[in-house]
Amino acid sequence: MKIIENVNYNNYSKLYNVIRSKAESPNAGSLDKKPIGSLKENRKLALAQKEILADDEIRAFYSILRDAVINSGYTFIGEESEVKKAEDIFKKLKFRKRFKRLVYDALSTLHAYAEIERSKGKEPIALNIPNSSAIYPQMDIHGKIYGFRQDITTDTGGKDYIEWKPNEMCHFTIDESTADYFGVTYVETMKQIVDIKHDILDYISYLFKTNAFRVHYHGKNINIDELESYYDLIRSQYETNSGIIVTVGEEELIGRRYVTEDVLIPLIDMLNMLRNRILTLLRVPPIIAGTVDNSNRSNSDVQADTALRNRIKAIQEDLEDDINFDLLPLLNIDANKVEFKFREFSIEEMKSITDIMIKIIQAGGIPQEVAQWTTKHGYDMPINSLPSREEVKEKEEKKIEEQKVKLDKNSNLHPSREKQDNFKEKDYGKKKE
Repeated sequence: MKIIENVNYNNYSKLYNVIRSKAESPNAGSLDKKPIGSLKENRKLALAQKEILADDEIRAFYSILRDAVINSGYTFIGEESEVKKAEDIFKKLKFRKRFKRLVYDALSTLHAYAEIERSKGKEPIALNIPNSSAIYPQMDIHGKIYGFRQDITTDTGGKDYIEWKPNEMCHFTIDESTADYFGVTYVETMKQIVDIKHDILDYISYLFKTNAFRVHYHGKNINIDELESYYDLIRSQYETNSGIIVTVGEEELIGRRYVTEDVLIPLIDMLNMLRNRILTLLRVPPIIAGTVDNSNRSNSDVQADTALRNRIKAIQEDLEDDINFDLLPLLNIDANKVEFKFREFSIEEMKSITDIMIKIIQAGGIPQEVAQWTTKHGYDMPINSLPSREEVKEKEEKKIEEQKVKLDKNSNLHPSREKQDNFKEKDYGKKKE
């Protein structure tokens, strides 16, 4: 996303002496003004949030994704002084706690916002995460962003808005699948599935609330005159908390149920099917979500773990770009000298990368440079404690000198005593006389 500051709306054609994008954004027709205006289509984001919060399973599935994204932790790579500065600023802003809310917003609405609160000296002092569904952009017909707004109601009941300049708000997005600013949330995609699921749950709830599984009594050879006495008899059976009720007579009274619990089996099967459809759209493996019985586990849990790691990696890459290219400069951190990086969250991956490191070093790789390469992939390695190129070279030279000193003067290992190749190419193939 390209952020442009200090825009003169009335002189748009002479904004910058640059070659601008000619492609028109699909949102151009929805702007309230041209060529720069507000895009107020964030109502569907509020509906997405409402659907997620209303469904306990979907809410839990999103929480699984969020926890998997942030639990790996993060690190900074770059110049030592700038890394220390970045770590101090993120700690002061309680970024780790704010990040949980930010990631959840990004997952549920595909958008998240971080407002940077500054001191009089322009230093960042707080990071606020506003409601992502309430924010909308100021943009031009080509999709370039010039600021953000949020509608409010004044004390007198009138309508107004809060406005953020580009240097006051950082915008995060994930899973951009269309050129549309707001995109298509997963809740929109799964709306029909969720509606069917709720209808089934409502029907099951109706069966229990109306006591549809209650016993129906049918009396054989009982006439209308005897019906009232049998009704009193059955009612007294339910009202009596102790003692035994004994009935006698020539007539037979049979208890039946028109609706049994068996009616729930196909409904539960359908709920399981819908649940798996939701997990497929969210790309959360059923085993990871805990919806598969342990008896069905085999190598599928390994495949599920790989699928989830690929999903998490894609989300983390989007967030890394927004943090490195947008958030760090807004926090007065030099993005050319330091880089935000998620750590790898899998112990298996850590083991694999360590094996690769050992093989590279055994093949002659410089330990410190190998560790630097590994750190760029998100692992926090003790770089300074490993030998550098100069130290490895010095160690090799020292080893060679020590070998020379230890050799006996008559040792065949001296260069002058090495075996000579007396084979003469010109004599090869000649007949011996």
